Amino acid sequence: MLCTWARDYGVIGTGIDMSQLFTEQAKLRAEELGVADQVKFIHGDAAGYVSDEKAGVAACLGATWIAGGVVGTIELLAQSLRTGGIILIGEPYWRQLPPTEDVAKGCLASSISDFLMLPETSRIFRPSQLRRRGNGFGRPRRLGQIRGDQVAHHAPMA
Repeated sequence: MLCTWARDYGVIGTGIDMSQLFTEQAKLRAEELGVADQVKFIHGDAAGYVSDEKAGVAACLGATWIAGGVVGTIELLAQSLRTGGIILIGEPYWRQLPPTEDVAKGCLASSISDFLMLPETSRIFRPSQLRRRGNGFGRPRRLGQIRGDQVAHHAPMA
């Protein structure tokens, strides 16, 4: 995603992933798209990562465990965000509740409780729910506002 944003919108940014394979694939993708000078990839743990330079977009896709869940991840990403920037979080959810733990494990989850159903997941992102937890984040903004901004991107990144 970061490479595509760099190609399509001219963003610069950093991607972090614990998987050496994903990091290597992301670097190859950047070369393939001609954006290697716009993106940097770090093989490592994004837990606790705060960018030295504030970004217009801070994103975490499928890895909110880096800060103990959605709310903690929003708080972590906000530390890398410049004033007026946006946070993008992609959170996995069950489309259909697996009937057994074995089926959940077959979906690359460690258990059924790893993910919520979509309605429950959606509720986490309501501004009233986020404010209730004490962080005061408001309404989401449109992704079209990323054009030309720097992006701090947390795993996965290819």
